[in-house]
Amino acid sequence: MTTPAASQTAAEPQVITATAAPEADVWSDFTGALTITDSSPAKTAAEPAAVITALNEEPGAVTTKRRRSLAQQLTVSTLTPLLLSTGLTLGLLSLILPGLQRQLVQQNAQAVAVAVGTSLDTRNQESVNSQLDTLLSRSAVGFVRVELPDGTTYFRSRNPAVDSIMQARVAEFVRDNPNSGTFQSSGSAADAYREQLKQLEDVGAGESTQAQELRAAIQEPSNSKNDRTAYVTSRLGVIETEDGSRSTVTGATDSADLLYRISVGVPNTQAAANLRNTLLLVLAVSLLALGLAAALALRAARRVVEPIERLVKVADAISMGDLTHPVRAERNDEIGDLAHALERMRLSLEAAMERLRRRKRS
Repeated sequence: MTTPAASQTAAEPQVITATAAPEADVWSDFTGALTITDSSPAKTAAEPAAVITALNEEPGAVTTKRRRSLAQQLTVSTLTPLLLSTGLTLGLLSLILPGLQRQLVQQNAQAVAVAVGTSLDTRNQESVNSQLDTLLSRSAVGFVRVELPDGTTYFRSRNPAVDSIMQARVAEFVRDNPNSGTFQSSGSAADAYREQLKQLEDVGAGESTQAQELRAAIQEPSNSKNDRTAYVTSRLGVIETEDGSRSTVTGATDSADLLYRISVGVPNTQAAANLRNTLLLVLAVSLLALGLAAALALRAARRVVEPIERLVKVADAISMGDLTHPVRAERNDEIGDLAHALERMRLSLEAAMERLRRRKRS
């Protein structure tokens, strides 16, 4: 049988234990008060969760997404349109400019052919050669070929050493292209000298003085340089009208009043080099613009991302219970609005914590 005194003595340690228990952390109490508990039985609450899990889970499903930096997204979204427009511009220029450049050279060749053809005197061979040499020395013309109705042909080029070989190639080209076209000349002076030497050897003049000079020229290193040139060629016919003046017709025109046909070839090498330099200049300027745009995009991305990263650190500190540091809004934009919202949340939490402390003290 237990006496009342014994019962009272046994109960005293419990009262002392309850009084001596340390005061719980205020932030823990606050966060615990925010936690929503379910009063329904554990078995009943677990069943819907199991059903939801079974419905949502799929074999091999990936629940995490690959993280992409906001600065990277801003930079890519800024540079992609500029990069596409630059590539499109360069592509269009590469497609359009060569045709325009060739058209200009063709018009130049045709203008020279008209100017020379209407003033050329073909009655004297020496006069024709002199006029053609003057034309070559005073213009950018690469070669000139004059065909008389009786089959007589005059040919002059900037490299007289290869005239005999080049004349045959140009004659074959104008047969296939009676009006205009682009004549491709390739080879070296040594190749032309070899063909001339072979012609001399075929006629039994392989030991002549001319043949010896050709052999010496073939051995010259300067004559071994391979030259590949594109000539934009214009071919016109020159006729005499009833009043005695001259007029031009297409190169394929056959007429009883035809005086001669003239073919003028203008080298396209310099024009092609100028076009290439122009495209390289455009490419260099485009790359410079892309580099400048990349620098500006990175700078703008940092101006956006760095304040957000600072606000993330502030939000993390608030989530850990540090409400002592105010959130400063340094910008007057959406990021400033976010900072103001975080500061209002911090003040609200601080006021709630103060009310909780007063309640515990009372």
